[in-house]
Amino acid sequence: MLRTRRLRLDIDRRTWNPPVTPPFPANFTPTGRDISIDLQEMLLKLGVITTPQTALGMSLAEHWAWFRYFFAFTNNPADESFTLTPEYAQLDAHQKTILSDDLGMAVPVYWLSAALGIPGIPLDGSYFVKRMAHLIGRPPVRTNKRGPLKTPDFVMRDTSGRWHVLECKGTQSSRAARNKQLSHLTSGGQPNGAVVQKTMIGLRPNIRGQRLGSGLFIGIQGGRESSHLKLVDPEYKPIINVREEEEPYLEDAAIRGTISKALIFANLPSAGSAFASPEGFLEYFDYSSSLQFKAPPDRGRFSERAVAARIEIEEARQREKRVVDGETYFVRDQFIPLPRPLILNEQVKEMAIVSTLVSSQALDAIESTEFKDDALTEKSFGWATSIQDRGIATKGSRTTLKIGKGFRVELSML
Repeated sequence: MLRTRRLRLDIDRRTWNPPVTPPFPANFTPTGRDISIDLQEMLLKLGVITTPQTALGMSLAEHWAWFRYFFAFTNNPADESFTLTPEYAQLDAHQKTILSDDLGMAVPVYWLSAALGIPGIPLDGSYFVKRMAHLIGRPPVRTNKRGPLKTPDFVMRDTSGRWHVLECKGTQSSRAARNKQLSHLTSGGQPNGAVVQKTMIGLRPNIRGQRLGSGLFIGIQGGRESSHLKLVDPEYKPIINVREEEEPYLEDAAIRGTISKALIFANLPSAGSAFASPEGFLEYFDYSSSLQFKAPPDRGRFSERAVAARIEIEEARQREKRVVDGETYFVRDQFIPLPRPLILNEQVKEMAIVSTLVSSQALDAIESTEFKDDALTEKSFGWATSIQDRGIATKGSRTTLKIGKGFRVELSML
């Protein structure tokens, strides 16, 4: 099978309306084109973006997307299309929905990261909103009367410092069903879908980026319609407004949102959870209170988690050391037999090696926070947000995801 696949992208420029909306990005032209997707890179990134911020007890689970979905694509060496095998088309409805949702996130995130210059990990929208509301002391604006707080799927910062939001949809039913997900009328005649469900972080124009809705239709081998990605610029309602003097808090939300997932990937789940939710703020977040935070009745549990985090960090310092690009990392290698041989670019692969690397500098900085609920800044964590040290790339059969100079995740095929 071929690792690089192609599908059609269409961008509905009519949904942009400057100056009400941000300007139409130059890299979005031409609005209709074929795009290439590297499956190995896309699925590794999917494992990152679907890892919860507070995920205790996880290990290989962060890489499940790669092992589960790589075999879902057609294995004809002459087939370059982004197409699922008939076996995956016959999954039960629940499993098909999960697959559609996952790929509906992975494909647009993969393409937009390059198109908008976003080298880092997309941030979980729900976590980002809650952390900002907690830091600035104002509750989010509810756009629904009941149910979970509606937040964008992802918040992303580009290399120029602009913040973008993204809402994702995915389906295997048809392109028409995908279009309905993006915009349709309810039985009561009210507009619904990603185009109108969009929520936004209110920011000043000079740091405000795109607000996007994406819809992916995933084609099946032998089906009547091929895979197709559509992007729109929805109408939106600000879920939280950030004032200029509060903008430094954006750094804290980005740092914690990124590093907590990196720690979980490095098999440091207690440290990741304690870093994402210092002193239990996330578990006791209050949607309605202006204080945003109810003092937990069992603070001892979170003190114990901080102790467990320190133990994890100390144990990580005992791992094998490896020097990469002049930086010393503590390494954990995991050798995983594939469920069946995989012919990849005309080579037979039977084993995957997942290597997680964390630097001493990163562990020192994380431990120095004492897992307290203080706002962090890039002054202390610049190594984590260094633009030139972030991103994903493949050389040969090895794909590397870099998170600053603190973390690396490598996926190799043998």
